[in-house]
Formats: sequence, structure tokens, C-alpha cells
Amino acid sequence: MFLTNPGLQQLARALGSRPGAALDHLGDSVRWAAVAIIVRVNERGGLDVLLIKRADRAGDPWSGHAALPGGRRDPDDRSLEDTALREVWEEVGIDVRRDGQVLGTLDDLTPRNPTLPPMAVRPFVATVADVPLAPNHEVASAAWIPLDVLRAPAASRDSVVLVQGERWTVPSFVVADYLVWGMTARILRQFLGLF
Repeated sequence: MFLTNPGLQQLARALGSRPGAALDHLGDSVRWAAVAIIVRVNERGGLDVLLIKRADRAGDPWSGHAALPGGRRDPDDRSLEDTALREVWEEVGIDVRRDGQVLGTLDDLTPRNPTLPPMAVRPFVATVADVPLAPNHEVASAAWIPLDVLRAPAASRDSVVLVQGERWTVPSFVVADYLVWGMTARILRQFLGLF
């Protein structure tokens, strides 16, 4: 039902031919999280990706950042896929199991910033029907970004960000009013490399 679009078919084939590499050797001290790259077919037949901007919260190292829906694994989550889909439901009100389909995973990642807690993130890729968004209190904004905008050379640039009082120059995407850098940018680059 969801894979009638040629772009989605190509994405599904790419994910099927190369499942994400799992970091299963990290040990018990690492906290796991999962995010979801949510893709929909837009009115022109192209593909859009959902980005969110996290709400500002004191003590949250990702406060105010552009991100993909997702978060830490809860003890009640049976799997990291359950974590990703629960977080999508909580943060933007999309029920992927009802209104979409998980297509696969990308490579697990760990943060490059040594000041962050030891953690690993598994990115899932899913497609959904054109459903309304219902952001919760954790999300300041949410937007569908066309893949052709994200792929455009003008979207990729080095940006200066402030990290714990220090200015860092980082590779980033700048689309709409979203500055996407860090692990989210790494995940999106991996995703864009699929097709």
C-alpha cells in the first residue's frame, strides 16, 4: 500500500539490501536511544522528511536543537523499534504502525562530543501516509522538508554553534529555519547516501 511511489520503492530496496550495522558490543554502561526518519510522499510525488525542533528545557543537552523524532529506550519498550515508534507517537502524534510502515534501519551511531553521556542511537526509517502532526510539549515546531531541498548544495554548509560556551564550526544542513548538525546531520547524510 505505501510502496507505490518509485522513490519509496528505491529507498525500500536500498534498506533491504544493506541493513544498518548494529553496535552490539558496547556493554551495559551505554544507554540506548532510537530515532525515526519519517518519510512521506508529497503532492508533487517527491519525498519529504520530518524534522522537529526540540523545546527549550533546562539541563537538556539537546534543548532547542533540530532533530528527528526519538528518544531514550524505556524499560517497557520491547525493542528499539518500539522505542522509536513510541517516541514518534508521543512527540508528533503519528501512529506509524497504523498509518505507515517501517522500512529498515541505518547504522547505529554514538555521539562524538565527549561531554555527552555514553549512549548509542539506532535510526529507523519509516514511511507514513499524509497525516496531520500533533506536536507535544517536547517539540517547539515540526516541518516536512522536501528531500530535494535537503539534497541541494546550498543546504549543506559549515555552521558555527555554541556548545557549553564554546564556539564550534560543524558540518550542517540549513533548511527552512532548521539548523541541523551533530548526530542528526550524520544520520541524515547516511540516509541521503542510500539513494
